[in-house]
Amino acid sequence: MVKTFEELIDKYPKIFSLMKEPYYKISSGFPDSWLQTLDWMCESIQGHIDNININNKHLPPVEQLVCEQVKDKFGGLRFYYVGGDKECAGMVDMAETIIWNTCEYCGSHENLHTTTGWIRRVCDSCLNKEANYRDWETP
Repeated sequence: MVKTFEELIDKYPKIFSLMKEPYYKISSGFPDSWLQTLDWMCESIQGHIDNININNKHLPPVEQLVCEQVKDKFGGLRFYYVGGDKECAGMVDMAETIIWNTCEYCGSHENLHTTTGWIRRVCDSCLNKEANYRDWETP
C-alpha cells in the first residue's frame, strides 16, 4: 500500500503521467486517509485497461485513462480525467462514493458528519477528539 501521493504517482505512471508537471502536483490535494481507496481504484483501472488492450484482441482497445487532477472538494473526492471507458468511469464513481463515506482523518466509515464552513466528512470520534475540530458545526 502507498503512503504518500508521490508514491501513488510513481506506482501508476500511466494514469498520473501529467502529475509530473509542477502545476498538476500543486493543484492536487486530498487527505492521506483516501490513499488506500485511490490505490485500489488505480490498480483496478490500470488492470482493466491492460487486460483489454494487451490480453483481449477481440475487444476494441480502451484509451489510457489519464488523471488531470485529484482533490478534496466539498468533503468528497474529485477525480478529473480523460480517457478510459464506462467501466473506468464506474470505478471512479465507486471510489468517490467510498471516500464520501470515510472520515478524512482516521478512515472510519461509522457515525459520519458533514461539517459546515470548510466542508469535511468526519466521524464522531474525530469531531470530538481535537480542540480545533470543536469550532466546526454540523447541521
